[in-house]
Amino acid sequence: MHKTLIAAAIALTVSAFAYAAEPTEQELVIFTAHKYKADYTQQPEAAQNELKKEFDMVSVVAPKVLAQGLSNDTEYKISSEILTFELWVKKYAESLNISDEELKKVYEAREVNVNPSYSLHNILVKDEKTADGIIKTLSGVKDIKALVAKFEALAKEKSIDPVTSERGGNAGWVEMNRLEQPLQDVIAAKKTGEYFKYKAGSGWQVIYIDDYHPSRKATFEEAKPMLINIIKQVEIGKKIQAMMQEQ
Repeated sequence: MHKTLIAAAIALTVSAFAYAAEPTEQELVIFTAHKYKADYTQQPEAAQNELKKEFDMVSVVAPKVLAQGLSNDTEYKISSEILTFELWVKKYAESLNISDEELKKVYEAREVNVNPSYSLHNILVKDEKTADGIIKTLSGVKDIKALVAKFEALAKEKSIDPVTSERGGNAGWVEMNRLEQPLQDVIAAKKTGEYFKYKAGSGWQVIYIDDYHPSRKATFEEAKPMLINIIKQVEIGKKIQAMMQEQ
């Protein structure tokens, strides 16, 4: 749920509920993250107050409904087990301290590559006719610098993308694997300096390729996050296997 809608979403259930005890900020941060996938600290004061009330309501009601028999419910048991397992995996992974020596051994033993990436400009419009009009306008500009300037002007004028329009359509560097597969296939056949239209959801994009970085072997520093994740997955697997054998 979008963070600006949180207050409205919970007001109906807690508008008349006054919280009895002041929860800690850590409790509220965890509660908000789990229930609304949002950052409590970034909410306006009104939303934070409603979240406090809802947290207190949950903390009071939950133990009571468990005591009334919900703890014997199969759905509750399975949901609790899943949450417990997922929380343990998160906490155990956080507890693992991996040295640079361990990371370097894995780095030397396996190939870790940086994904190919593109520097892109983007204009998002509602229909194909508008996209075709933009392509036609761009086709009349031959100089690269003039083309980029024209593209940026058109993006500010016509793009409905709220993120990139103000930047003249500049989407920055994007790793190939972060693009949807059909777009990957189209871009792979293009060259730097080319532009094309692409059907995107309910609209159309006009995309200009500014630059391209091919795949290459990652430096140790670039590979570190991936190496840490690899080692943690292995260690979690070992721990799970050991606990399974204890049965």
